[in-house]
Amino acid sequence: MSNRSLSQPYSDWTDDHVGQGFAWREGSVSFGALGDVRSLVELELGERLPEPAADAVRVIVVPFHADGSGVAVGSILSATLTAELPAGSYALQFEAFMPGEDSEGPGRYRLAFAPSESPAARIVRQDEELDPPAELVLTATAAI
Repeated sequence: MSNRSLSQPYSDWTDDHVGQGFAWREGSVSFGALGDVRSLVELELGERLPEPAADAVRVIVVPFHADGSGVAVGSILSATLTAELPAGSYALQFEAFMPGEDSEGPGRYRLAFAPSESPAARIVRQDEELDPPAELVLTATAAI
């Protein structure tokens, strides 16, 4: 996910990024997927972050500064979806839900934005695939 104005929206991942489940840099954040399956992505904007869903297996909150150009959600291997997001500082909550038992059902992800003057990165809920560093890494470089 990135500001639409960003010319290089994807980031290179280090081992620490993989361990924490996300790669963050100003204007762009990439979250680790739970599998290589077709997925549904939900976007929300509210006054406050929602309570994490009971069935979300991974919940991560990061800061996100929107520049007013809108946001783009996609991956290197998928179509990019766009949405409007007013300029400002937000807490962005990522929730990941396991795909169906047959692993062929769609995965599901929810991205919720809430205005915040000083949002902080944190892992709210982690699954067994995550092994975050003691201090979350909030530096990434653009993938070229």
